[in-house]
Amino acid sequence: MIRRLTVAALCVAALALLIPIGASAARPLRFSISEFEPAKSVHETLEGPCGAAVNSEGDLFVSDYYRSKIVVFDPSGEFLTQIAGVSPVDAPCGLAIDAAGVIYANLYHGGIAVLEPSGSTYTNRGVELTTHATGVAIDPVTGNLLVDERTAIGEYELPLTAGEAPLRTIGSLGDGYGLAVSDFAGTEGWVYAADAADATVKAFDPATSLTAPVEEIDGSGTPLGRFNDLTDAALSLDNTDGHLLVADNLDGQLFEQPRAAVEEFDPAGAFLENLEPQVIDGEPIGLTVDDSGNVYVTSGNSEKATVFVYGPFPPPPPARFAASAVGSTTTATTDAATHDSAPTPTVYASPGGKAQVATASTITQKGTLRVSVKGGMSPKRLPRQGSAPVAVSVSGHLTTTDGSAPPQLRVLTIDINREGTFDVAGLPVCPLSRIQPASTARALSACRPALVGQGRFSGETSLSGVPYETQGRLLLFNGLQHGSPVIYGQIYSTRPFTSSYVVPFSVRFLRHGTFGTELRANLAAALGQRERLTGIEMVLSRRYTSGGEHRSVVSAGCPAPKGFPGAVFPLLRASFSFDGPSVSSTLTGNCQAR
Repeated sequence: MIRRLTVAALCVAALALLIPIGASAARPLRFSISEFEPAKSVHETLEGPCGAAVNSEGDLFVSDYYRSKIVVFDPSGEFLTQIAGVSPVDAPCGLAIDAAGVIYANLYHGGIAVLEPSGSTYTNRGVELTTHATGVAIDPVTGNLLVDERTAIGEYELPLTAGEAPLRTIGSLGDGYGLAVSDFAGTEGWVYAADAADATVKAFDPATSLTAPVEEIDGSGTPLGRFNDLTDAALSLDNTDGHLLVADNLDGQLFEQPRAAVEEFDPAGAFLENLEPQVIDGEPIGLTVDDSGNVYVTSGNSEKATVFVYGPFPPPPPARFAASAVGSTTTATTDAATHDSAPTPTVYASPGGKAQVATASTITQKGTLRVSVKGGMSPKRLPRQGSAPVAVSVSGHLTTTDGSAPPQLRVLTIDINREGTFDVAGLPVCPLSRIQPASTARALSACRPALVGQGRFSGETSLSGVPYETQGRLLLFNGLQHGSPVIYGQIYSTRPFTSSYVVPFSVRFLRHGTFGTELRANLAAALGQRERLTGIEMVLSRRYTSGGEHRSVVSAGCPAPKGFPGAVFPLLRASFSFDGPSVSSTLTGNCQAR
């Protein structure tokens, strides 16, 4: 169990967006909803918002348990519709929405009601599960429904049938409240549950153990130094960066009046920030995060019930990075411009200091153009002979020293060291037509079996000649183009308007030299002149079974000579071709032989 946690945490630490030193990074409060206008000249107010969920179109669903309704808003907070008569038995609270748009509402400490979309309305199928539910979620890996049943988590196959028994139970809880499932590389498929019995959030990896948690988060690092009361807690995962958000309902020692705190943790369990707890007050709270990293918090304040909408956790500036370890004081940074110089490895401590993972970063400048490149591999301890599954990460950010727009990036090429083999034999292929165009949720629903990695992108888009910043999620799928292997990079953004693109990365296997696999993308052809890429972060990592064999998309060994404990080698080479200059950076990696 310990080895599994360490490897996964190292993978996550190498891929997560890192927090800049000295910055007071915080999610901005975008807007709030407390009253709305369902019809002309008619205003209504939220009375007891409890659960929250976002569908594949980005619409927000909020359950109001005092009124037994679900209220639906568009991504900007404009009222769309109300679903009335949700529960004839009790008020709706937790919400989950599957890929088909079916709503699963857990009645407050009651069963699970199912509402199916029927045109512009919903058909209430009634209570399909009569379990004592305190949380509900859709597993993005399996598509199954997960239900927190107070002492364990039940997993149910969809579609539900009345009285259905769970496929299996996950975890052992003293008093479970709240539920979330990760879709972030490194913790993908992990199930998080708040346990009020010992005030911890427990993470279970069903692929490792159905009973023993791989991680327990007790609130260390928060202003209180611990969780105060996780009764009626809510959890959510930000799958853009793997962050965990926890609604701790009663922090009485922090404030004159008991108020709830929504606290955010990185994938390794380190506390990051509180989401303006002074404005979140009172009754049970619901949480959800959309595909763009926006956080929705429901507050049942008795004076003014409100839904708060926070923006994404801000990314770091490209030229200054830092990472700090959980349980360790080791910190490392890179903050210097180089001119086509050799890369310098940067060492990071792993959670608990049990192992180390090294990443490398360079900053190359030509004229006013600055290109920051970072890469890593996890785990670091690899067989001297043969190979083992690894995750490879690479990111690039473009800026200029004079604040002008970077030149148009036309071609991006990433070369991976020959010791890292790329193999998709037996992995399903995703047809281009199924993900272009599509939202992130629809692309995953259509091609999840072909997923080989994911990440983030940032850029600029031009609208009537005016540039706007854009960012969103990047999904990587196994594909074929003209009979040759290709990785489809599916990009989806909702800002400043909804857009979807697919960038094909051709896969070429090199016969000679240091590097064995080349990934090459013609960005100018895929994005056109209106879109300009300024940053990309991606990870290749996928384990799967084919023909009864366990396989990995990327595998590697440690090429250390006999008698040497490890090796240093050129890990990645990233090349950027612009309308003007071309820039190439090579990153040095290291490994430990076993």
